[in-house]
Amino acid sequence: MSGAYRWQTLLAALIAAAAAIVAAVLSGQSDGGGRPNRSEQVLLVPPNPTQATVVGITSISAPRPDPASPGSGLLISVKGNVVNLAQDHTVVVVATKRTSTSGRYAFAYADVDRQTGTWEADLFLPKSERFIPSLSAGTMEREKPLASRTDCLPGLCPSEVHRGPTARIENDGPGAKGFENETQPRAVPTPQQSTTSP
Repeated sequence: MSGAYRWQTLLAALIAAAAAIVAAVLSGQSDGGGRPNRSEQVLLVPPNPTQATVVGITSISAPRPDPASPGSGLLISVKGNVVNLAQDHTVVVVATKRTSTSGRYAFAYADVDRQTGTWEADLFLPKSERFIPSLSAGTMEREKPLASRTDCLPGLCPSEVHRGPTARIENDGPGAKGFENETQPRAVPTPQQSTTSP
């Protein structure tokens, strides 16, 4: 009987954790202005390997000049939420079409707040690049520092970075190996508008 009671307790804890995550994502999506509401306390729950990772985009800003370097290009701010993100993964925002004559895709790693399940990214588009009509978000393994790589021979590790997540997403865009849980493509607003999900 004690074994059955332990399973019931574990099952109840898992259901409560899942409900807390869903409630946190739904209640923290927006404060009415398209910004995540970070004022609420949220239970920090580690990823559950039996649950799917879900990524969502809540808002995309219209392109604007980069305040850190005016004239160098445009910034597109993207915000969203994520549920059940693995510890060694992060959220990546990527253009759905190539943006340069070199054939590369514009992309940005997001700053993820695992406590609230929200993320933000600023995608930089150099002045020489074409405007991107749409983008999507998904998850990808974090880039490993070269010193921690164990899958290469001594002296050959620097070449490994060219096959890492950064190079794959830059060269292959949304079709990159390891880019998962992709959202539907979302249109990038023109400079006169911005878009926020309800």
